[in-house]
Amino acid sequence: MNINNFNFSFMLEDFTDISKLTPNKKMKIISNNIQRIYDVCGAKFGLSYTRLYEALMRYSKDIYGAKRIDNILSKYIKNRKELNYVSFKIRSSSGLMIESNEPHIRKRLAYLTYHLVHQKPFISNEIDKSKFKQDKAYTTFVLNFNEMITLFIVFNIMEELEVKVGLYLKDKEYFIHCLNNRNLSRSSLELLFESLLMNTELYDDSSIN
Repeated sequence: MNINNFNFSFMLEDFTDISKLTPNKKMKIISNNIQRIYDVCGAKFGLSYTRLYEALMRYSKDIYGAKRIDNILSKYIKNRKELNYVSFKIRSSSGLMIESNEPHIRKRLAYLTYHLVHQKPFISNEIDKSKFKQDKAYTTFVLNFNEMITLFIVFNIMEELEVKVGLYLKDKEYFIHCLNNRNLSRSSLELLFESLLMNTELYDDSSIN
């Protein structure tokens, strides 16, 4: 099932950043694109906006917490050396998931996947079996609906960013197996994405945080 021409890549940005779009407008774009995915899959539209919002807020806190700290401190501390020192002390003692201001693409993909899988915002009580060529594909989709929609979103983001992936990530059953049977943590998902991202331009060791 090939799904493309969606706009999900902005989900990797800070959801609370209103410089481009407000959270409400972002939710509108996401829900419209989710509904289009459901239509392609023959699924009746259902979405927990509360869980989706919570997933994106938790993602943003994990990924952009350090950057927010620096932005706030910079309003009060003008001396760069002092700012860096205070920021380092706060970040190293506050329990932030990620202390870097510019997390690598693999971290952002892993954390977005983690929160979408765990919050389970994607719901459908009716799926058209005729949309699937094989019974196994239909059963997998029904039993792992939230994970499958999450996977469609993640794949689409990588297509938008032109991120090349390894062979196993193209095998959706393998990825679903990892999500459901390995109880993957954020760090485990990050390692999984690390082993699968193949684009040398985006995967530059010198920029890994």
